[in-house]
Amino acid sequence: QVTGMTVKGRLLDSNNTPIIRKAGQLISTTDPSHRILFFTSRKGYFYIQNVNPGNYELAISGEDNLVAVSIEKGKTSPIDLGRIRIKE
Repeated sequence: QVTGMTVKGRLLDSNNTPIIRKAGQLISTTDPSHRILFFTSRKGYFYIQNVNPGNYELAISGEDNLVAVSIEKGKTSPIDLGRIRIKE
């Protein structure tokens, strides 16, 4: 049973090109051992299920830069994070 919310968005590089078919992780900032694995689609979209409210960092395999993400209580699922740019 899924208890958290669904989070979605689209990952782009610094040239606004979709980051396609890449693995990533949503990492809790309060408990870094809590990580949720996800993959981007062939158009750069991602969907992450069972996310609880809190602060996270989004990491893409092979990239050093992390992106801060905040999931607020009371929001309606799915939460659309929109376009997220990963700086190279």
